[in-house]
Amino acid sequence: METIGFIGLGNMGAPMAGRLLAAGYPLVVHDARASAGESFRARGARWADTPKAVAEAGYAGLMRQWITDRRALAGRIPRRYPSLAEAFARMKEVNGFLSDEQARHLTIHGASRNEDGTWSWKYDPYLNVHHPFDAPYEEVGKVWAAITCPVLLLWGRESPFTLPDDDGRAALFRDARLKIYDQAGHWLHHDQFDRFMADVNGFIAG
Repeated sequence: METIGFIGLGNMGAPMAGRLLAAGYPLVVHDARASAGESFRARGARWADTPKAVAEAGYAGLMRQWITDRRALAGRIPRRYPSLAEAFARMKEVNGFLSDEQARHLTIHGASRNEDGTWSWKYDPYLNVHHPFDAPYEEVGKVWAAITCPVLLLWGRESPFTLPDDDGRAALFRDARLKIYDQAGHWLHHDQFDRFMADVNGFIAG
């Protein structure tokens, strides 16, 4: 099946691109906001950094772009915070659902001290460069459909990813139970910790 290039993942483009993915078409996507492509990457689409890259999204072109991006990360200097207090403030800024206690815990255990006394997050920047070729979404769906045990799906309304009921992912499982969390994003296990633990424990016990 021929690969389709799709530019623009806004209110109109995202549903259109989603339907192409659901129909099994290999997709290469681009948007001015890199975050808009995250849910598509998770479902098997390939990301292109520019509209030109979409047009040149043959096998060789995508591999060349991937190698270039990986090389560029070797010289990347992670963001540095003068103190843990400033790293804590950044944590709270990015995720306002966290309590002060949670944000402080994540900051202390999620940051490491640099040689100059500043602090940076413990993070592998190479995770930002996904391999251009992954298992096709259609094949991933077959794996999900082969799961015979019950599956618990948890989704926060503030998540950048699409609702599993809306994009068809939930329907691929034989027995999926979806719970939606208000006032929670992608980190719903932190944002709504008590409810998360209750739902998981109840699911396992049930």
